[in-house]
Amino acid sequence: MKNINSYLNYIQELYTLNQMDIYPKNNHPDEIKVVNMIETLIGEYSLEFYTNKIMIVRKAPYSRAWPLLTLTTHYRGKYFLGEVKNRHWLLSLLVHENLHWMNVVGSKYGENKKLNKCVDELEEGFPETSKMEGGVEHLPIFYNQFNILKKIVSSRELKMIFSLSNTPYPDLMKFFFANYKEIGKIVKKWGCIEKRMV
Repeated sequence: MKNINSYLNYIQELYTLNQMDIYPKNNHPDEIKVVNMIETLIGEYSLEFYTNKIMIVRKAPYSRAWPLLTLTTHYRGKYFLGEVKNRHWLLSLLVHENLHWMNVVGSKYGENKKLNKCVDELEEGFPETSKMEGGVEHLPIFYNQFNILKKIVSSRELKMIFSLSNTPYPDLMKFFFANYKEIGKIVKKWGCIEKRMV
């Protein structure tokens, strides 16, 4: 593929829900339960993904986006994501890692110039974020993640998802909400708004 747009068009044509491969690494019951919940969530919210493979690993130390989108069964190592009460965390994790996956693909295809400039401006405008866990590159992710989820979950669920006690980056998340409008202006300025997921 010569550019990211042709690659994304290819993905949109190829990767439908019926063709997605969401699978448990070790066939553990916890993994299978999370697989079933993910399939339900994708169908319920009509989410679009940029990858057609998601692997579920029981109690993996963390979830990661690249090269294979891999989700752990336990949020922050303790809350089992297969429980109905934790479905909002699972939904948030899916959206978050999919956004990361997209950013990596953009970098590999040399099409992330806008995102790089956006992050540079955020770093220049908010230098204090360089000392926070998660780093300034998470601010566009948070912005898109929040606005995607705001369209599809209740305000109560949204508040629960973004509770400071529920994030691995509480200082950065607190900063994000304190500076939401200013961050949004920069993200919009560079055209880094994700519109394809919902």
